[in-house]
Amino acid sequence: MVFLINNLTNNIKITNNIDMKKFKFFNLTLLLLVCITFFAGCSETKYFSVVTKSSNSEIGTGNGSINTTWAEGTELNLIATSKDQSKHPFICWVKDGTKVYSSESNTKLKVGADTEGVYTAVFKEEQISSMMYATLTNITYNTSNFTSIEYRVDYAPEKNASMEITHCMGYEPTQQTSINTFTEDVFCFLEDTQPKAYIFSLTLTILRNDGNEEIKTFKNIKVNNELFERQSQYTYVDAANGLSLTFSKLSKELLEQ
Repeated sequence: MVFLINNLTNNIKITNNIDMKKFKFFNLTLLLLVCITFFAGCSETKYFSVVTKSSNSEIGTGNGSINTTWAEGTELNLIATSKDQSKHPFICWVKDGTKVYSSESNTKLKVGADTEGVYTAVFKEEQISSMMYATLTNITYNTSNFTSIEYRVDYAPEKNASMEITHCMGYEPTQQTSINTFTEDVFCFLEDTQPKAYIFSLTLTILRNDGNEEIKTFKNIKVNNELFERQSQYTYVDAANGLSLTFSKLSKELLEQ
């Protein structure tokens, strides 16, 4: 009887040891699978689209108009080449038609989510009316008895009349009534070979000397290429409210200011 009990106890111990080994093996296998899955996800390569083109392929090229996707972290050289440097010098690279990326004809780019987009090499045109890129360069508002003026400019293509798709230029307060507004924000008067117009709105927040805040809003300011009348600048004037906005075509001289 004692022998049977001892034998049974030994069998239970052996069984428990086997089950414990199976349990440990299962846990180790599960942990290994989780680690493999985790590191496989971490090492997955992401790809982003970087497209380069020229503002006018007849006068210059931008990296041979490459249109492709690149692995994240890849370093690319953006190279703009004018076919006649004396007549059509390179002005700048414009990203997605809205921002000046660089004024260097040969510049570097590291591929990633922030740099994905379309890069256009912009060259000086023989006729100023053919230059399709412009920017807001000055706001003048006649007023007095103020401490500071903060301004915000919103704009969108005319076809988006609801302003749902909008770009914004907002700046720190200034003590000037004539404000130099050019930064890197630009807009293009051409989309898929079709003319493109924009609707601008301006909000001025004026802090008066007595501490009161006054807000002035100006809406539905339309700007298109025809308004420049073959000039490098167009000035919108609202004489009744003492307001003027000056828009300028992109140029090397403008970028060097």
